Amino acid sequence: MKEYNFLLESSLSGELLLFRTLWNNSEDNMFIVSVDANGDFIAEASNSSLEKTFKIS
Repeated sequence: MKEYNFLLESSLSGELLLFRTLWNNSEDNMFIVSVDANGDFIAEASNSSLEKTFKIS
């Protein structure tokens, strides 16, 4: 079971690195939202490409 946990942690670490790389280097506009109890969307984060496009920070 320890080997499986190591492989899972390694895989998740690699996926996180891939996500961070795409997030930080993509020219595509990306954002992360959450949904509140009323069903409304709340912006949580945006990448630098979106911030440049819409001149926001």
